[in-house]
Amino acid sequence: MSEAKSQLATFRIDADKWDAFKRKARQSGASASEVLIGFIDSYLGDGGVPAPLPDASEIEEIKAKLERLDEIEARLDKLEEQQPGKLRRIA
Repeated sequence: MSEAKSQLATFRIDADKWDAFKRKARQSGASASEVLIGFIDSYLGDGGVPAPLPDASEIEEIKAKLERLDEIEARLDKLEEQQPGKLRRIA
């Protein structure tokens, strides 16, 4: 974004809410400005409100589920090796 075409935007928001927003943005690896600009871009692009970014605990939960899926897949592979042609794979 070029400085000549940028616009400083200000608005009022509850201080606790703003602090929580900045904290959640940092947890997702972004600044509050980056999240707001992304929100505006998304909102203008398709007319809808973007889904919120997952917080750190949600990301850890997703990682744990993916690890569990990998373990299950490895077990299925082992069973399939033991009994070829008897297991029907979906994917």
